[in-house]
Amino acid sequence: MDTLTSQMVGLKEAEGALWNPRGKLLVVIADSDSVSPKKLCLQIYAVLWKEHFIINNTILIATRDKCVKINSKYYNDGFRKDTLDL
Repeated sequence: MDTLTSQMVGLKEAEGALWNPRGKLLVVIADSDSVSPKKLCLQIYAVLWKEHFIINNTILIATRDKCVKINSKYYNDGFRKDTLDL
């Protein structure tokens, strides 16, 4: 979360008076082994709202699961799709 906070502060400073918390924001997390994706998503959403008043965002988290063998074939190449309704 420290990285997210520092990046948001840097973005606000770079934009200056043009900063618009009502704009659309995309957050991409490439690796999240330490926390479950759903928990991480909620933490990110909470930080964006409580510290920066950003509500219009999309959070993408790449996860890697073990491949599941079904009928002698591997499906999804280990990638899992999941959504979180807030």
